[in-house]
Amino acid sequence: MRYFWMLFLTPLAIGVIATVFVYLQKTRKKPRDISKMAVIAHTRVIKELPAYKAAERNYRILLALALICLIATLFSTTVLASRPLKGELGSSRSKSRDIVLCMDVSGSLESYQKAILGYYKTIIKQLEGERVGITVFDGRPASIVPLSDDYDTLHDMIEDLEGSHLKDYLATLNAGGLTSQIGTGLIGCVNSFDDLADDKRPKNIILSTDNISTNTDVNLMQAANYAKSYGIRVYGILVNEENNESTAVAFKSAIAATGGIYNELKRNNGLEVEAERIVKEINKQEAAIHEGASEYTYSDSPEIWMIIAGVSAVSFLVIMWRLRL
Repeated sequence: MRYFWMLFLTPLAIGVIATVFVYLQKTRKKPRDISKMAVIAHTRVIKELPAYKAAERNYRILLALALICLIATLFSTTVLASRPLKGELGSSRSKSRDIVLCMDVSGSLESYQKAILGYYKTIIKQLEGERVGITVFDGRPASIVPLSDDYDTLHDMIEDLEGSHLKDYLATLNAGGLTSQIGTGLIGCVNSFDDLADDKRPKNIILSTDNISTNTDVNLMQAANYAKSYGIRVYGILVNEENNESTAVAFKSAIAATGGIYNELKRNNGLEVEAERIVKEINKQEAAIHEGASEYTYSDSPEIWMIIAGVSAVSFLVIMWRLRL
């Protein structure tokens, strides 16, 4: 019990009530003038009648029951005031996957950046318990949000990127004038996981790009195989408004090599439907379950005492009504 000391209030209250009752009985003035007293003849005969004895016995039983109900009401309400607790021994368990949102921010995708970020926000809304990070790339990758399950912060960060803050990152990403290094960007997203050696926690990358890369870049298939070597699935969002078929085929092959799925993002796409599809695929993976140290957890347990207090209080009132007191 949270406030164990309050249990002493019940005997204290009963003691005070009994003391006051005895005091009043002893100090009450009894009338000495016989003219003011009711005199009834032959009461001894009446008291010997079986009906009288039965009524007297029932009266005393009801008084005893009333006293028991009153004590039960006082005790149960005192227990409720002391906040009874129940403890359970268990271990803390957390269930999680790691997801990196990997975003190509090269100039060819500038007009699609808001749509892609909106796509990512839709995905985040459908997640629960996963750690999510954000990495952007152009000439070189940069992790702008490390893996975190603080979805409010992630949502706010994406909204900042939708504004002018993305331009601040773009100024530092271009490496030697080279842009659209998609393979290098994917490798950077792989390396943004904090523990690549942990194969118990499922890892996923959601890559958005138009797959138009420079000739000096690492091949996308090579980067996909690098991700696959760590058991990472890559889910692709191909911005494919004007790309040729070979670009889409190469992108789809690289995504399929990791066990992921591929979507095309066009101006008229239903973002929510496509995002839900990716989340469903991610949820098919068995999440890692982490066992914590054994510990007691406490919670309020007033149920039985509320029932006792209610039943005893109602019973006391019914008995008082029956006794006409």
